[in-house]
Amino acid sequence: TYLNLVTIRGEIKGFPAAARAFYGKPHSELFFAERLWLYGLIPSPNAEWATIETRACRYGKKLNPLFDCTDLASFRPELRPMEMKSLAPHALAYLNVKGPSPSTINLTLQKKVSEILSRHVRALHTKNVRDAAALVVDRETGDILAYVGGVQVEGSSYHVDHVQALRQTGSTLKPFLYAQAIQERRLTMNSPLLDAPFAVAVEGLTYRPENHNRRFLHRAVPLKEALGSSLNIPAIRAIDLVTPARFYKFLTDLGLGLPFPIEYYGHSLALGAADASLYTLVQGYLELAQGHKAPQLHLRPGAPNVFDTPFTAEVSSVMTHILSEKSNRIHS
Repeated sequence: TYLNLVTIRGEIKGFPAAARAFYGKPHSELFFAERLWLYGLIPSPNAEWATIETRACRYGKKLNPLFDCTDLASFRPELRPMEMKSLAPHALAYLNVKGPSPSTINLTLQKKVSEILSRHVRALHTKNVRDAAALVVDRETGDILAYVGGVQVEGSSYHVDHVQALRQTGSTLKPFLYAQAIQERRLTMNSPLLDAPFAVAVEGLTYRPENHNRRFLHRAVPLKEALGSSLNIPAIRAIDLVTPARFYKFLTDLGLGLPFPIEYYGHSLALGAADASLYTLVQGYLELAQGHKAPQLHLRPGAPNVFDTPFTAEVSSVMTHILSEKSNRIHS
């Protein structure tokens, strides 16, 4: 529903997350005045508190003509530390349950992943890295074994579930692009793709992508090396063959749910100009790994929903070989 998805403030989305972030309890237990504050945040979440209080007062009068607006002051929202009653608080919030609940989480693995992420965030602090997230799944069953939505325990960032938050995809879309090109028999894993300056003109505008190191090989490389080394120019040539519109549809069929129409992305979609959540990306990679049939990711124990994927078993096998072969990363 709308109230479960709407942005309340910053990257806090939905009433369940806002209730825990501001009041430390499930949204079903919010007092009337607390709900009014959250209603007041919806139209312009970053407005001054005085403006939001005026709006909350107006809503209160509409819902109850006898409402006393002076009551609002005692219930003003305030970000509070995430309660660590659970070792997987973001997973608990995603399940939207009040207390302990059966899940597929592996306790040992959950602790280990949290420790690893915390260590990396501390090591990268000087590079302005402030938080991290991870999702570990069983590709055969779809069980989510570790769900770490964030490790930063100070500030509002910790209330953001970075597993579900939209982030720029970068090079993570390249395997899907090459899989589609191979599946449509436009390319093979050994097809040569030129890594040299390349420009695409669309509606009078020219797009000139570069590799991440701003250098070119100035020669053709096989697709398997282009993907293994995450070269940008070969990916642009691949999407030019597939066409951005077909790749956009392929990603949509995969469940990525891109927020803007294809005209917004164009060829840059090959280089991850779109935003997606870690959750949907992991689901996509699980489908790529499994081939034609794949399970749905899930946190609750039980038989998963198994469905048809956009990938064939043959393409899945080829992509697994390319991505697992270290020699394909020769140009990294």
